[in-house]
Amino acid sequence: MAYSFNRSDGTAISVANDAIDNTYSLGLIGRNTVDYGLTMAKNTVLQLENFASSTPPSGTALTGQLWYNTTEETLRVYNGSTWKRATAIPVANTAPSADFVAGTAYFNTVNDQLEVYAESTWKPAVIPGGNITSALSAQAGIGSYYGAKVETIFLEPQSGDHKAVLALKYASDGSDNPGVDSSSNETVMAIISDHASFTLSNADPYYAELSNVNSIGVTIGKGLTLRADYSDSTVENANVATYASYADAININSAIPTSGGVVGAADIFVPAKDLKPSADSTWIIGNSTLRYSEIHGDTIYAGAGGAVGGGILFAGTACTIGNATQGASHIYTEDLTVSGNFNFGAGVQNIGGVGDEVENIYANNIFLTSGTITSVPSNNNDITNKTYVDTSITTSLANYVPNSGTKTVAGTTTFQNTTNFQDSISGTSGSFTGTVSANLFDGVATSAQYADLAEIYSADADYAPGTVVKIGGDVEITQTTEHADTEVFGVISTQPAYLMNSDASGLPVALQGRVPVRVIGKVKKGERLVSSDVPGVAWGVADEDAPLQAIIGRSLEDKTDGDEGIIEAVIGVK
Repeated sequence: MAYSFNRSDGTAISVANDAIDNTYSLGLIGRNTVDYGLTMAKNTVLQLENFASSTPPSGTALTGQLWYNTTEETLRVYNGSTWKRATAIPVANTAPSADFVAGTAYFNTVNDQLEVYAESTWKPAVIPGGNITSALSAQAGIGSYYGAKVETIFLEPQSGDHKAVLALKYASDGSDNPGVDSSSNETVMAIISDHASFTLSNADPYYAELSNVNSIGVTIGKGLTLRADYSDSTVENANVATYASYADAININSAIPTSGGVVGAADIFVPAKDLKPSADSTWIIGNSTLRYSEIHGDTIYAGAGGAVGGGILFAGTACTIGNATQGASHIYTEDLTVSGNFNFGAGVQNIGGVGDEVENIYANNIFLTSGTITSVPSNNNDITNKTYVDTSITTSLANYVPNSGTKTVAGTTTFQNTTNFQDSISGTSGSFTGTVSANLFDGVATSAQYADLAEIYSADADYAPGTVVKIGGDVEITQTTEHADTEVFGVISTQPAYLMNSDASGLPVALQGRVPVRVIGKVKKGERLVSSDVPGVAWGVADEDAPLQAIIGRSLEDKTDGDEGIIEAVIGVK
């Protein structure tokens, strides 16, 4: 009669008499079976080695059956459908709550970390980029939780989704420099973020630590952010880049280093140090083609050691020191050479002072609008001093006797050195040598000493002869300020041949004829002139199709340099 028994799960198994059942991986011996000893020995060996083989055991596998896979050297368990590795750990979003001891492990699907139960808590089995150890706890000041690590943390912003960032952490529960967070004994040393700048919510677990004045701060920028108390020691060699101490030059147009030792940089930021060269008078900031737009400073010293030998030089045609609202308070200098006008603003200004007089003043004309020139000149000086002039006139006119009536001259008569002559002269012709002055001269002029026709117009400034002007400004005329201005009116005359409106107050504007003109750049003889971008200065247009209204006149000579200068031109010719 066959015998039967139940498996652990209650399933019944029956074994026939006088036979060995090989349904399963081990032989089941029935009653009265002959030579059953071999089967028992085989079963014992297979159980001892857990069916060690590169392939699963033959026969029907039972749930809970073991098999040692010799290929991968792992122990596997049959779970009723497949052979699973016996060393597999639970995979769950929460830690096991029962039947665990120190060394029990599970894979946390929330943070994708393997965690092990140790020291009454679940700890990461692998600490990325670092290590926390108690191996140094015997040393004074070092606790049982000591080290550093790199960890992904999820920060909650004031709005929007959580931000995944990389945190570099220091950890210590000892008395020597413990971690700042009392709950974790850890300090966030740096955060690396790939997100746009965001502000941390005060509900975030890290808010209390990061908002501390010495910490990261609650605004997390894109890139690397260090703790505030590292600002004076940020990366030992960072000063190499900050102060460019190893750079031959700085090229702000290049974002990366180029050949020849030139370092590309968009900004140089010097937070707490003085910027100074390593050797005296050997370094250059900028050059003739790569310039700084603005330099701001309290004081600028030029010269070797602040002494004689240096200079402040200006390139280009027009450079300004100060402006209408931010003028220089004082300028102290030995010599002052001025190529343009020397103008004063409103109020009273002095040149020199009592005990500090100007040694010499050389000028073509000096116009005294008020006040008195107090020094008494010699008889050879052409200086306007009322006392001297009155005395000279009285002396020179001592023998002056006015004539009366009309003097008529017939034929050709020469008057020379005539001092006792007045009223008017009329006749068919006359020839004079020397200078003739009269209140009224009635005649026909056949030639003139000068070459342009001009008229007086009131100007908003005292412009130099040759300045190009247009109608506008606060009064009647002002200087031009843009290229090919179609409002151009004329040129300030030097010595007009004929001056209209001569008694008016203002400046003579040449409207026709030959006159010196201020120009900039190269000009060819015969080239048409228009106003330039330099105030009051003309330039040649060559083959440019300039508007007819913008043409001032034509050059009467060549100018071969690019600087500002004076040329003869004929005005009013298109």
